[in-house]
Amino acid sequence: MPEATFHSYVRPTVVPELTDFCTALTGIIQEMIDQQPDFKVVFQNFLEWLEKEGVLKPGVKFAFVTCSDPDLEYFFPLQCQISGIEIPDFMKRWINVKRMMP
Repeated sequence: MPEATFHSYVRPTVVPELTDFCTALTGIIQEMIDQQPDFKVVFQNFLEWLEKEGVLKPGVKFAFVTCSDPDLEYFFPLQCQISGIEIPDFMKRWINVKRMMP
């Protein structure tokens, strides 16, 4: 059971209009994101949430978990580059659950 959850939609800026494929894949429709903050704001909110939850305190151990390396290995760094954001060291390592499974 999760102890805390962060959730936010991000308004896309490079390609602001969702494709039919994207909507079919995610269930997200254009009206759900049109008034949402961009990545820079959402990422700052995420960092503030991590701080509020005590995750970034010295000595606290945590890991990001994904089922696909490209999310954190390629797409996240690319979005940070587009947004002019430096990638925090703690987001340069993660656990891929697919690799942990026998």
